[in-house]
Amino acid sequence: MPSALVTGASGFIGNHLVRLLQSRGYDVTCLLRNAAKRTIPGLEVRTIEGDITDAQSLPAAVSNADVVFHVAGAVKARGFAEFLRVNAHGTKNLAAACADRAAPPVFVLVSSVSVVGPSPDDEPLSESAPCRPVSQYSRSKREGERVITRYAGRLPVSVVRPGLVFGEGDSNMFKMLAPVARWRLHGVPTRSNRRLSFVHVSDVVDVIWRAAERGQRIRDDSEVDPTGWYFATADEMPTYAEFGQMAAQALGYGWVLTPRVPEAIVWTGAAVIEGATRLAGQSTIMGLDKMRDSAAGSWLFSNAAAKRDLDYRPQAPLVERLRQTYAWYRQQGWL
Repeated sequence: MPSALVTGASGFIGNHLVRLLQSRGYDVTCLLRNAAKRTIPGLEVRTIEGDITDAQSLPAAVSNADVVFHVAGAVKARGFAEFLRVNAHGTKNLAAACADRAAPPVFVLVSSVSVVGPSPDDEPLSESAPCRPVSQYSRSKREGERVITRYAGRLPVSVVRPGLVFGEGDSNMFKMLAPVARWRLHGVPTRSNRRLSFVHVSDVVDVIWRAAERGQRIRDDSEVDPTGWYFATADEMPTYAEFGQMAAQALGYGWVLTPRVPEAIVWTGAAVIEGATRLAGQSTIMGLDKMRDSAAGSWLFSNAAAKRDLDYRPQAPLVERLRQTYAWYRQQGWL
C-alpha cells in the first residue's frame, strides 16, 4: 500500500484528493497546523502536526511518504510578502525536507494556470508557453514553481496547474453560481467575449493522482521545457456568459438573464470589499488582486499533455458537472 502525505487536506481540492487517494488504496496522512484540534471534514484520516512555513516541523512529516502531494497554498493575503511566505517559501521548506531524505518521495506540486497569464490570441496555451503572471497571487505561485524546479535533480517532481475549479464544497464559485439558481441572473462584465478554462474538482484530483502514478518528471530549471508540467482543464472553453447559460441548463431553466455590468462597477466593488476587510485586519479572495486576473483577458489552456502522458479524460461535460454541483448545494442547504 503506497503512503501519501497531503498538505492542504482541509481545503476544497485537498479534501477531494484525500478521498480519491483512499479509494485508490493509499495510506494517507494529512499535514495540519494543529493536528490535535483539527479534523478533515467528513474523513477518517491520520493527521500529523506541521506547518510548511516552519521548516523544522517537516522532516518528520515527510519521513515515511512514498508521495507528497503539496496542495496547501495562500489564495488570499494582505500583501505580496504574505503570499510569498506560504506559496514560495513554504514550498521550498517542504521540497528541502523531501530532498534531504536518502530515498526522496515523488513530489506533486499543485499550482495554478494563473502563473502563465492570459491567452494573448484567444487560443489555448500549452505548458511550454512563457509565464506572464498578472496578480500578486499568481506571481507568488510562479515563485513556488521556480523553487521546486531547483530541486529537479534531487527530487522526482511533477506540477499540476488547474484551471478555474468548481464543484462540491467550494464556497468561492458558489458566489457565482447561486444567483443563477435563486434569481436566474448571471451578471457579465462588459467584455463578455472572454473565454475561460474551467474544470470540476473531481477531474483536477484525477490529474493530480495520475501525475504521481505515471507522470513525467521535471528535468531541470528550464523556463521552456514542458516535461512534467500538466494543465488540468475541461474540454469546453466557454465565455463567462456561456458558463452562466450552462448553469441555467444544468438547473433545467429555459433562460437566464445575463446583464452586462460595466467593469468600473466591478473594480469599485472589489475595492470596497478589500478596503473593508483590511480595516478589519483580514484578507479576501474577492478583492483587487483577483480583479487583476479576471480583467486580463481570456484564460485558455490545453489539456493535451495530460491526455497524452496521463491518459486523462474529463469524466463528464461541464453541464453535467454543474448539475452535480447544484445537487450538492441543495443537499447541504446552501440553496
